[in-house]
Amino acid sequence: MVFHYIKMYQKTLHLCFKTFGIGIWFFYYLFKIPVKVAYIHFTLFLDDIFFRGYRKVKIEKPIFIIGHPRSATTFLHKTLKQTGDFLVFKDWEMENPSLIIKQLLKRHKILRVLFSVFDLRFTPHKFKSAIMREKDPIRNVEPIQARKKNVDFIGQEEESLFLHVLDTQLLTVTIPLGFEKNGYPEICFNDEQPHQEKSVLFFKNCLKRQIYYTGKKQVIAKLNFSLFRVKTLLKIFPDAKFVYIVRSPMHTIPSHLSLHRRLLDRYFGLNNIPKSRLQQYFKNRYQYNVEFYKHFEELKKDNVIPMDRLLEITYDDIQNDLLGVIRKIKHFGGLTFSTELEERLKKQANQQSSYERKHKNLSLEQFGLTEERIRSDLDFVFKQYGFGDDVN
Repeated sequence: MVFHYIKMYQKTLHLCFKTFGIGIWFFYYLFKIPVKVAYIHFTLFLDDIFFRGYRKVKIEKPIFIIGHPRSATTFLHKTLKQTGDFLVFKDWEMENPSLIIKQLLKRHKILRVLFSVFDLRFTPHKFKSAIMREKDPIRNVEPIQARKKNVDFIGQEEESLFLHVLDTQLLTVTIPLGFEKNGYPEICFNDEQPHQEKSVLFFKNCLKRQIYYTGKKQVIAKLNFSLFRVKTLLKIFPDAKFVYIVRSPMHTIPSHLSLHRRLLDRYFGLNNIPKSRLQQYFKNRYQYNVEFYKHFEELKKDNVIPMDRLLEITYDDIQNDLLGVIRKIKHFGGLTFSTELEERLKKQANQQSSYERKHKNLSLEQFGLTEERIRSDLDFVFKQYGFGDDVN
């Protein structure tokens, strides 16, 4: 694992120099990454001294939600976790997986805000933008009091836990790895990496700590990019089950690229990124989007995930029959729902048909893509699932 950290650290500094030159960004990553890694591993080490009981926690039959980003995985994850039925991480808990730190921060929201300095999403540009909003009442759309409340939000995806070991594609929007001309296979093709078992054991121990901390034993985790580490997940979690959500690439790809453009603007500022680097970013992102769909087909072809432990759901199923989808998942995973969750699901299912997307996707042409290219690159997906020609 140490060699992986060193490699990611060196690559980050190299790309930072190539993209932004020597300046605040270079020195930010020069110090931030080693401080982040040291903070995580030191605090987890303290857990092994003061909270050794977490080691005895058993994780049984976890369910992992996978699917190309923007396929409604977040929606499904949020829907199932809106009550207290399943293991959840609040956003601040996701960023601070140590039990000893959770005990320190749980009653002090202001400390949670201060400890966000260890979050890789706390970039110089984001910090500067927050300061500007505080100074300008007209632009102040996220004042300090609102941010204090936001720290109690439920984390959107457990995939974020792999940020702590620099081993997820989520890194590319907060660290300049996405601008690399040759891509970032080290954090994409996870099962091929020699350190992968240690990464997944780290993830497992984070889940065990959270179970110990909350008492919740039913595990449903959203791990989009961890499709590329399914083999290792099955090795470490031999009784795991997978819910795969599939949506037409004509919807997921422009939506995902548009999302990443917004995130790049949030964390780096689009005006700070050279045009050639920005184009390279989206070239890489599209390549790995295509690889995502291809990899799932390879996993199915090789029967890597036993058929009795894989449930495939389409986006249209969720949109048209949410309650039916939830019942399938409940039966598939042998899950127990509280009366409160059952009632909320019924109410939400009745409102689902009136849902309207809040954000607007950019055109494919703005990312150097065409509909014809997507259909050609992912023809097997359109044929297998019978996706139509409509494009939103």
